Amino acid sequence: MVTKMIAQDCKIVMGVDVSTTKHNVCVVDAVDGHVLHEDAIKPPQVRAYQRLLARMPGCQVTVVYEAGPDGYTLFDLARTLGSRGVVVAPQKHVGYKTDARDAQHIARDYLAGRVKLVRAPEFSKRVERQVLRTRDQFMKERSQTMNRLKSLRRMHGLSAPGLRTLEYDKTGLLDIVQNALWDVVRFLTQKIEELEETLKRIIKDNADYKALSRALLKLPGVGQVTMWQVLLNVADLNAFDTAERFASYTGLCPGLYNTGITQRHGRITRRGPGALRGALLQGAWACVRCDPGERAFFQDLSKRRGKKKAIVAVARRLAEKIWRAARAQRKTAPLVQGAAGPACP
Repeated sequence: MVTKMIAQDCKIVMGVDVSTTKHNVCVVDAVDGHVLHEDAIKPPQVRAYQRLLARMPGCQVTVVYEAGPDGYTLFDLARTLGSRGVVVAPQKHVGYKTDARDAQHIARDYLAGRVKLVRAPEFSKRVERQVLRTRDQFMKERSQTMNRLKSLRRMHGLSAPGLRTLEYDKTGLLDIVQNALWDVVRFLTQKIEELEETLKRIIKDNADYKALSRALLKLPGVGQVTMWQVLLNVADLNAFDTAERFASYTGLCPGLYNTGITQRHGRITRRGPGALRGALLQGAWACVRCDPGERAFFQDLSKRRGKKKAIVAVARRLAEKIWRAARAQRKTAPLVQGAAGPACP
C-alpha cells in the first residue's frame, strides 16, 4: 500500500486533541505555520502513530497535547517513537469548538508561545506519587465511612443509650449494617498502613529523598505526611528561583486584581497540588503550637485579619522555609526529581 508523504527533512509540530475514543491530529510546519495534514486516529493505536510518522521521513517531530485524564501516555509514546513529547496546560480557545480546530489551536499556540508547558516526570516518579495519592484517597474514604457509621447510629438512637427506645431491632439487621461498615474501616486502615510502610521504604531506598527528608523534618511543623507531600508532589525544587515562587506554586498566595491605579488582593489562588496545600496548612497549626516566633506572628496577624487568614500566612511562610531548607541541602547533594511539578521555563 502506497501512502502519500506529508513532509521530509523539516521541523514539524503535531498538535493532538486527545479523547478516549480518538485522537485528532494536526501536522503544522514549524517554520511558516502552515497546516500540512489533518487526521483522526480512531481508535488510538501505536501502529497508527508509527504509520503517520513514517510519512514524515527525516523530520524533527514535536508531539504536543493538553494535560488530561490520559496522563503522560502519549508523551511516553512520542519519546519511544523517536519524537519529542510536550505536554501543555489546558486552555480555552476563542470561537466555535471542534476536535479538529482544537488540535490546530494546540499546535499553533505552541509555536506562538501562548501555552504553559507542564513538566512530565519519569515513569518511576509517577508510580511513587501514585502510592501517596492512593493513600490519601483511602484516608478520605475511611473518613467518609466513619461519618456514615456515626449517622447510622444517630438515626437509630444507638449513640444515645440514655434515651428510652420504643422499638428494638430484634432481627439484627442494624448489627449487620454496622459490622459491614466497621469491616470497611478496618480494611481501609490496614491498606493505609501498608501504603505508609511502602512510602517509608521509598524514602529510605532513595539517597536523594533520604537526605532531603532529614532536612525537612528538622523544621518546626513539618511531619512525615508533609515531607511525603513535598518530596513526591513536587517535581523539582530547583525549578523555583525564589522561595516566594514556590509558595505561589502551592496556591497559598493571594490573587492580584489590578486595573489602572487600583490594586486589590483577593483570595488565595488554590493552584498546585491540593494535598500539598492541605498538608502545609496542617503543618502551620503544628508550627503555631511549637514555634514561639510563629505563634507570636499568628496571634498578631489574627487580631487584625482573623485566624483563617493568619494560618494561611503561617502556611505560606512554612512553604518558604521548606524551599530554603532544600536550597541549603542542595549545596551538599543534588535534589530529587519528584513526581509532578511546575511548568517548564
